[in-house]
Amino acid sequence: MDTNKTNSVKLYKISGESKITNFSLLDNGRTSFYCENQGEKFWVRAVINGFEDKPYKEGYWPGGLYFNEELIEVHSGKEKRIIDILSKIKASEEWHSKYWKLSNKSDGERVEELIQYVINFLNSEKYISLAKKTGRLS
Repeated sequence: MDTNKTNSVKLYKISGESKITNFSLLDNGRTSFYCENQGEKFWVRAVINGFEDKPYKEGYWPGGLYFNEELIEVHSGKEKRIIDILSKIKASEEWHSKYWKLSNKSDGERVEELIQYVINFLNSEKYISLAKKTGRLS
């Protein structure tokens, strides 16, 4: 099973409980969650640590929130919807068994901490500051 594959599911079609099938933490604070909802796969990325005022080489904005490949507008309905999805998301059984040995914490604690870290960023002054610096918010 390819846990990093996504479909072209629309954000408004996601309902009920979603689950994390995988995640990645990359340089410059890029946190990605690969998720599934009723058989549809999607991807959420937050670029948390960035100081540039232009997109990265790959096109990702510092402070940007993405759903699949779409840059989500700051304080939009889509942003609120993503925060809501993340606040209710669960880790898949495959994820639990894969990452169990990486921490002394329970799987639930690890997932909750990472998700809360991203949600806190999306509600922070740093998020707003990066959006203003990059010209995505005036």
